[in-house]
Amino acid sequence: MMAPMGIPPEPGIPDLLLAVARLLGWISVSGEYGRLAGHELTVCAGDVPGSVRWHCDPKLLDRCGPRLLSRAAYEALRAGELAKDGALVHEGRRFRLADVYTAHGFAAELVPAAA
Repeated sequence: MMAPMGIPPEPGIPDLLLAVARLLGWISVSGEYGRLAGHELTVCAGDVPGSVRWHCDPKLLDRCGPRLLSRAAYEALRAGELAKDGALVHEGRRFRLADVYTAHGFAAELVPAAA
């Protein structure tokens, strides 16, 4: 039996993703959606059963399809900080990265996080 996921899923953000985003550029693929230069963003199983996490590990692409990244999410990852509860804090606001389906395919987008 699979554990229920939120709609849309809001995978956890590992510290490594912030570090990678700070080192890499963002390449537009379609308007406000793009990808990290030289890396693919994926969503795969997390540490806790039923949970998911964002990853930038190329070895996971076979199991986990690549995701685009909105420009706003990229900028928040580059300049933001992770709170103890896993929220991304950027410009005084709290966010999560949601895995959403757009006209351009699956993508990571910022959504407001609970306070």
